[in-house]
Amino acid sequence: MKAFIFIICLLLAGCVSRPANKTVYIGPMQGVPIGLIAVHMPSCCGSMKPAINGGELAYVERYHGQSGLTGYIVSTKKFTHRVVGETATEIVTAGDNNWGYDHRTPKSEIVYIVRYIVHNEKK
Repeated sequence: MKAFIFIICLLLAGCVSRPANKTVYIGPMQGVPIGLIAVHMPSCCGSMKPAINGGELAYVERYHGQSGLTGYIVSTKKFTHRVVGETATEIVTAGDNNWGYDHRTPKSEIVYIVRYIVHNEKK
């Protein structure tokens, strides 16, 4: 718990920057590893722009208790945001286009880890 509070304090104080983006952006004709699930990203409020504009095809992995999620985009039962902090049982997330951070979220609420997002080129 102390480590979690320390991470939150550092993030809120601006002492550390947001983690590096670990989700990979690919073109429409590139292949992805076998075993991933294809989903369309929802279009809603723009909290993840420009990483997710809405409607993109994404390849996700089901969450099965993996660790090392900081920097990845995850889909929970309520939202899709980037993980900016992690403990053994909880994550802290934030939308890329949001100023603040979300509340702590139990890892049990994670549904998918977004591994690849297909960005279509503008015509």
